[in-house]
Amino acid sequence: MSERKIERIAAATMDLEDRGPFGPPLGEPLDGPMATAGHPVWESADGAISVGVWECAPGRFRTVYDGEGEFIQVVAGQLTCVEEGGPTTHLVPGDAMTFPPGWTGEWRITETLRKTFVGWRVGGPASNGGGPVSETGAIKGTE
Repeated sequence: MSERKIERIAAATMDLEDRGPFGPPLGEPLDGPMATAGHPVWESADGAISVGVWECAPGRFRTVYDGEGEFIQVVAGQLTCVEEGGPTTHLVPGDAMTFPPGWTGEWRITETLRKTFVGWRVGGPASNGGGPVSETGAIKGTE
């Protein structure tokens, strides 16, 4: 995991390692098995922060960010996030969203989703700083 820059086109086309069917601890599939794949880019020495590329076949799953958070940017596909007791946010390539610790809801993947991500554990270095974000945590692309 020595390369840290991910070119936009490379993130959309790079070969990913098979990660098997979606399931715990990532979340609970609601429509049956969903194939996943990924590519690690970087991880902090203490394992509290990880960066990579992840892909998941269409389907729905329920997830809880318990003791962790994630920032994603959609590279390919479409995703609708339905926050429990909160907003519904539709994401397409170029859009980004933050899932803060405690976020609970459903991901609805309608086209194979490929995303870059930064994940962190609460108490890790990344959880001590972040500034304000929009009400939904979503950043809509401008391309």
